[in-house]
Amino acid sequence: MIDNDQYRFTALDRSCQKLAAGWLKLAILTLLVAGVYAALLAVARTPVLKDLVPSNDFFYVSLVIHVIFSNLFWFLTIAGMLWSINTRNYGVRLGWLALLITAVGVLVVAISPFAGAGDPVMSNYIPFLNSPIFFVGLATAGAGFALLVVRTLIAVPVMRLRTRAGSMRFGVYTATNAATMAVLAYFWAFFTMPGVDGGKTDYEGLFWLGGHVLQFTHALLMLASWMWLASASGISLKLPARVAALLFTLALFTVAFTPIAFLSQSVNSANFQHWFTTHMQIGGAAATLPLGLLVLWSLFGASKPKKEVRPLRMALILSISLFALGGAMGYWLQQSSTLVTAHYHSVTGAVTLAFMALVYDVLPMLGFSAVAFRPALIQVMTYGFGQLLNVLGLAWAGGYGMQRKVGGSSEVLDNAGQTWGMALMGLGGLVATIGGILFLYLVIKALRRPSSSERIV
Repeated sequence: MIDNDQYRFTALDRSCQKLAAGWLKLAILTLLVAGVYAALLAVARTPVLKDLVPSNDFFYVSLVIHVIFSNLFWFLTIAGMLWSINTRNYGVRLGWLALLITAVGVLVVAISPFAGAGDPVMSNYIPFLNSPIFFVGLATAGAGFALLVVRTLIAVPVMRLRTRAGSMRFGVYTATNAATMAVLAYFWAFFTMPGVDGGKTDYEGLFWLGGHVLQFTHALLMLASWMWLASASGISLKLPARVAALLFTLALFTVAFTPIAFLSQSVNSANFQHWFTTHMQIGGAAATLPLGLLVLWSLFGASKPKKEVRPLRMALILSISLFALGGAMGYWLQQSSTLVTAHYHSVTGAVTLAFMALVYDVLPMLGFSAVAFRPALIQVMTYGFGQLLNVLGLAWAGGYGMQRKVGGSSEVLDNAGQTWGMALMGLGGLVATIGGILFLYLVIKALRRPSSSERIV
């Protein structure tokens, strides 16, 4: 059992543990699909190799599926795992129904490019393939996620905020409330905006609001993961439990401002997007900045980690570094170039790395085998440093005017800065993809064996 003096917790019930394991397996499937399309994207944007791409649609269809699986389905299924661990034994059948519906939607989206993909629409947060089968798959997965949120809300556990474990449970639960606001935002946009005729502007308005609010869910779960990894890797956080709960409440409070904008402005207006961009810059830093600094402060004063927890410590360091880099880029963006791509790759890479390490620590809690520390450390470093090279390459090329969302035969490299930047991006993307493949191998191997311990050994 985990000590209540740590920012970690275990499942409250065996049935919730099994449900969490189900969400983890679906998460691994989504990351597998995302990895395949990530490799195709790296090829489509790398000098020389890009000439092998058969058509422009190949790049854009691959981009849509990759973003959907890596920045939406992967994050949401990991949320399903964490929320299931954090709930009491109530409405478990509803939880399994949510998992089943989500899995069906995920599979339909995965096969949609092979069943008449339709025109790719590169809307922000959630890009789209303009075809009925893609829409049905995405809507089905969304319905499953909405049901997951409902089940999590009604199965809320007792949270003793005087203990660190209780404060962590509260932090994970605040992410559920942010997700509730995101689901409501999607419904609001769907029923209030003018008719959707398939244009980019229409899809931008339809998905932008909910996608924006959903980022708070991901950020809250990442913060909880940082605190979890700190405790698991032997760092004594200089953070009282009630202060941690207060910071999570502050982050949730910023999300509560969301209805002000969509009740007073049109969802597809420029003022609307400007309001929410400012909302993210200010509200997103409200809890992330102080909690991140507190984790770093505790990290610098921590003793050398035992070898079995080095992967968790390294993942924590790289995740914070990537998020800080991406956050800084977010304040400097002035143009639509690959600087924007570098910004969100850095941020989403930070979230992904935190979730990967969290999975390593959670596997034995869910009844599966632990992962050996040496290959786990290699995987974390490969993925983390690969993402860093990828981001730096995109930022470099963007500084020389390289446009975003362009690949294959449409990509024109006008100067040496763009060429070298995109080459570095391709190298980093390849290294990160190898790290992702290694993660999948290690986790799938662990899922096939029963647990023999409760730590990485």
